[in-house]
Amino acid sequence: RRIGIKEGIYLFERGLEELAYIVNDDSGINGLTAISWIIAKHRRLLESYGFIITGGISEEMKLRYFDYENRPVYASYMTREELLRRYLKNK
Repeated sequence: RRIGIKEGIYLFERGLEELAYIVNDDSGINGLTAISWIIAKHRRLLESYGFIITGGISEEMKLRYFDYENRPVYASYMTREELLRRYLKNK
């Protein structure tokens, strides 16, 4: 099913909060990595959530994992510390 932008952002924010609890309980997780066409198209939005955009993925990776995608695909990451600082509620 398709969802609207407002619902999508709400779910994204709730997901980051849930991930913060998981990461907080597992000291072996050093951060998050995200790869998508959405990052390329909405770079500023992802940066506002604490992601650092590293740019386009390699042609090899695109062929292997995103061969169906015609749009640019970018990678990003967020450190463990940033995730916990921003999204761990009731610390």
